Amino acid sequence: MLARVHRIVDGDHLRQVSRRGSRVASEYFVASRLATQSDIPGRFGFVVSKQVGGAVIRNRVKRRLRELAQGEITRGLFGEDVVVRALPAAGSASYEELVRAWGRVFPQ
Repeated sequence: MLARVHRIVDGDHLRQVSRRGSRVASEYFVASRLATQSDIPGRFGFVVSKQVGGAVIRNRVKRRLRELAQGEITRGLFGEDVVVRALPAAGSASYEELVRAWGRVFPQ
């Protein structure tokens, strides 16, 4: 679980980042990134619809994406809000496939 300071919890803000942020896509998810003040810690929000799969699969995808986001926060992500929208293919993707796709979207 991400600390509250690193989560986007307001639905309006989630939509704002999704609409106004710059998008980067992979085969498993679309990440919308919106710059904020440089001294504010990075925040993440996740959208995983029923198209991804049943509740068990959706929760697994969310846990995996949160783990990947935690890695970005650990590396020192500041000044950016990110909304990650899972695509239906994410439901059948392995963790290793998600890691590779994440690395293309969030290069080191």
